[in-house]
Amino acid sequence: MPDVPSREEFTVLAEQTDSLNRTVANLVQEVEELKKFTYPIPLPDPDPEPDLKLLFDSSKHSMTQHCEGGGEIVRTGENSWIFRSNGGRAEFQGIHTAKVGDGKHYRYEWTMYAPPNIWSIPTWLIHGQLHRGWDNPPFSIQSEIVSGELTYIKPIRNNGRDIVMSKIPYSEIIFPARFQVDAVWDKTNGEYYLRINGALVAEFQGDTVIKGDKIYPKFGVYDGGPGDVEVGIGDIKVYEVLH
Repeated sequence: MPDVPSREEFTVLAEQTDSLNRTVANLVQEVEELKKFTYPIPLPDPDPEPDLKLLFDSSKHSMTQHCEGGGEIVRTGENSWIFRSNGGRAEFQGIHTAKVGDGKHYRYEWTMYAPPNIWSIPTWLIHGQLHRGWDNPPFSIQSEIVSGELTYIKPIRNNGRDIVMSKIPYSEIIFPARFQVDAVWDKTNGEYYLRINGALVAEFQGDTVIKGDKIYPKFGVYDGGPGDVEVGIGDIKVYEVLH
């Protein structure tokens, strides 16, 4: 038969139980009081998607072809084209025009397909430009095929020289590659960011435009060397970023 606690032991256990019950009750009351002064703090989105206003879509809007020196453009799908330089240029224009100094944030996107032999062609070419209509473009993507590097050119400065932003080896880019340029066009307080396949590869803050009052994109190939180049470009979009 198990031992039965004495009257004194029962009294001690009862007092301890009562004390624990009061402690728990007090804690519950304190928690309820704290709730009155506590507000939920939402965790910030590490990379929130901006609100975008579509301004141009190559699957819905027309573009103007501009070919010189044997260049040609061949449609290969509903929203893709092959651009052949043939020692000249083949470009799409008439896509969208932004006003310099309007304070708006623009986003330009397009996909580029590069053939496997593009590294072996001794030439340079420009396949994406954000132009002001004359002289040198404020921003262009220039491929120096001779050195096997993709070169990003920063705005034309007051001295008229192209200043290289950064160089990325072709071997580090997975094709087809999605290019994205976020830009604010301003002669003092502008900025732009270049991403390839979602990765930030170049950025600039300052005078994104030196001269001119408008910017428009051009896509295709502009061949400045002896080799003939063929690239694919498609799914061109222009947005206004609303936040």
